[in-house]
Amino acid sequence: IIVLMVGLLIPAIESARRTARATHCLANMHQLGLAMHNYLSSEVNFPPGATRVEYEGEILYRPPHLYLVPYMEQSGGIGEDDLTAEQPYLQCPSEKAPKRPEGRTNYRGSVGMM
Repeated sequence: IIVLMVGLLIPAIESARRTARATHCLANMHQLGLAMHNYLSSEVNFPPGATRVEYEGEILYRPPHLYLVPYMEQSGGIGEDDLTAEQPYLQCPSEKAPKRPEGRTNYRGSVGMM
């Protein structure tokens, strides 16, 4: 009987974990959306696309998401110029791919030309 109960409980727990990860992803996207609106309100334009910067002797591309860091509630004190800091709010916990390098994100933006 105990084995049967455990067999029924494990899929339910995994389903709850999957739902929690999906909710976390949605919360991250919500935070990015709010940060975008806050950036737009204060700067009167959207953040620039990926910009090329020199950082500690290396050429890196600063993703547009990093411009939103000061406008995010859960930034944890990370500065927008800190390209090597861990940014968990840019990572979706549901993502099966390997962890992305610092400053990279699972969430994509549109960098269009006008």
